[in-house]
Amino acid sequence: MTPGAWWRHTRLLLSLPRLAAGVSILELALEHGYDSPSAFAPMLHKVPGVPPNEYLRKK
Repeated sequence: MTPGAWWRHTRLLLSLPRLAAGVSILELALEHGYDSPSAFAPMLHKVPGVPPNEYLRKK
């Protein structure tokens, strides 16, 4: 894993508790430098292996 990929992976994993706490995907996307939730959601899906809405259902 490259340093950039590691950093993205780490930041996304750190955002999962905030997502579970109710922070909007839009807010998280903007914090991570994405232009929209639709650009952020695939990355959020890639790291934990489930889409954001499935992650929330499992909590």
